Amino acid sequence: MTDFYDMIEEPVRDLVRLLRDNGYNTEDSCGHEGYIQIGYVLDGNSLQELHRLIWTHLHERGEPVSFDITMEHFVRDGHMAGTLLNVWLLPSGLAGSRPWPKELVERRERFKKLRAEEIKIRRGLHDKVSQRVHEARMKVGFIQEAPE
Repeated sequence: MTDFYDMIEEPVRDLVRLLRDNGYNTEDSCGHEGYIQIGYVLDGNSLQELHRLIWTHLHERGEPVSFDITMEHFVRDGHMAGTLLNVWLLPSGLAGSRPWPKELVERRERFKKLRAEEIKIRRGLHDKVSQRVHEARMKVGFIQEAPE
């Protein structure tokens, strides 16, 4: 039987496991893009705890302790519809780079397009959501077909 975590790409697999083990609801991740998406409930200390967990994880592995946490907060018809946190692991050598290297700017722009496509899809949930999300990722260039 396949372990759930075997389906998660390296290098984010261990961090996803750590976050889930500590009560964070990871909803999506991508190893080669270096991000983890977390469904978030605002409770005051949670962001500081998330920072501590990620910092400790990277430090103990001897990896660069360079990451960003971005937040998206959604309100629909006057009601809070959800909050997502996105953890972006910065590639080695890019820590502290300002302005951001073109690679990171392009990556985040692709992610914004992906989020917009996913929001459209989720409004009309149906049996083909997973397929349509995959197609949206392909459409905006967030993922590419594997070479044959």
